[in-house]
Amino acid sequence: MFVMAIMANAQVKELKKSGISAEEMLPEGWTLLASAADDINHDNIPDLVLVALPDNPENIVTREDGYVKNMNEPVVAVYFGSGGVYQWWGSSIVIIEPESEFSSLDEVSVSITAKGVVNIGYKMFYSAGGWDVPSHKFVYRYQKDNLYLIGYDCKSFNRATFEEQTVSYNFLTHKKQTFTKKDGAKKGREKWEKIANEELLEFGDSPLEYIGKF
Repeated sequence: MFVMAIMANAQVKELKKSGISAEEMLPEGWTLLASAADDINHDNIPDLVLVALPDNPENIVTREDGYVKNMNEPVVAVYFGSGGVYQWWGSSIVIIEPESEFSSLDEVSVSITAKGVVNIGYKMFYSAGGWDVPSHKFVYRYQKDNLYLIGYDCKSFNRATFEEQTVSYNFLTHKKQTFTKKDGAKKGREKWEKIANEELLEFGDSPLEYIGKF
């Protein structure tokens, strides 16, 4: 069984270890950002993946205009179905970026395909430090008693040049595709590259640090 700490720093509240729904797993005050249920570990029993936002007050700030920003690390948690309930398997705080003073989290999503592949996505909007608005999608598959990162897509839109770019990594075929399209263009530029044959990243390790190696 894969086990890791839910949060890097000590917290009083934790996700529940078992339950019948994503909402039931959350401590009071936490926010459910996304969830999906389907078979992940190929035992024909529905499993659960959820993304939740803690309410640790140390990471919640209020601006002078009264706007409240929750900069806690979103928690991605995986539960396996067993005996009519979901049982906690593992959690990670390094998949989805937390909000910062100059960034806002948006469009958090989780989906599970018919083959048990888990897609975890989010968009990050930056009010300073860059013109790009990136959307991330991490693709995980359960094998050899763990979840492994098998793919990654990053779509970005430049608010200054209106250029769109999609970069897709396939860590099984060791290929990278880059597609760039200018504002208003019907067609774009496509580029394929080979990437290094690295060991697949386990759930719980930072995917953005891993992807930065390619």
